[in-house]
Amino acid sequence: MFESDFLKSLQVLLFLMKSPSILSIQSSVVSGRVGNTVAVPIHTLFGHETLCINSVVLAAHPGIINASRFVMPTGQMDCLLRELEKVKSANNIDAIHTGYLGHKGQVNVIRKHVIKHPETLYIYDPVFGDNGSLYIDKELAEESKRQLLPLSTVTTPNVFESSYLSDICVYDVDSAVKASKIIQSKGPEWVLTTGVFSEENEIADILVGPDDINVFRHKRQRAGISGAGDTLAAILTSLLVSGKTQIEAANKACRITQSLIELSQSRQSMPLLTIDLIR
Repeated sequence: MFESDFLKSLQVLLFLMKSPSILSIQSSVVSGRVGNTVAVPIHTLFGHETLCINSVVLAAHPGIINASRFVMPTGQMDCLLRELEKVKSANNIDAIHTGYLGHKGQVNVIRKHVIKHPETLYIYDPVFGDNGSLYIDKELAEESKRQLLPLSTVTTPNVFESSYLSDICVYDVDSAVKASKIIQSKGPEWVLTTGVFSEENEIADILVGPDDINVFRHKRQRAGISGAGDTLAAILTSLLVSGKTQIEAANKACRITQSLIELSQSRQSMPLLTIDLIR
């Protein structure tokens, strides 16, 4: 029995050693499913290796409570990324995914690392705030907008973050498309804006690319849920690394996330992603 379990574990380990790698730099929480706490299981479920750096450790989502935080020092993050270069060449990292950051010094460290690898897919999830207000320091938000947005391949703002990045008010599909084009002009090739109010009982996720616009409509749920944006960005990253096109990946990521949001209506956090939903 022990030998059989050991062999199975070894097979999984060998599989992950050969699988695509995603460098994920974002928060981790003790309670809840946001940041790396949700990204790592998702990437693993897709069969990808996650190189995980926790920018900050929190008790729970900062939009829920104003809890204590343990922020990774800038020097320590820089050291980890430099050490990573020694053991994992850039050619072996298929995507970089960044989310919630702890302070503005981390922005410059990440920027230096991303610039070194211009061919690597970079998914930039702003994670500034929601519901009309920032839940990070404004100076950090401005540094992130100025330094990281221009380097990204795709960015995944919610409605508030789209307004913040574009400096215009986003309130419906047309304004979201306009904002996305402004954001595109700042660097990213693709902009996926989530949670846009559409019809009375609908909500839309909108993907704006170099040549087309895709609107993915869903039934509006009674309440939003913390971690939905982080979940979507992680699923999108995994699908892109798996070889899906931007449109295919965005469409499937939005559908899976919407299914999870529907399942979450009776609880306070995102349910775990299962293999059935991926299929």
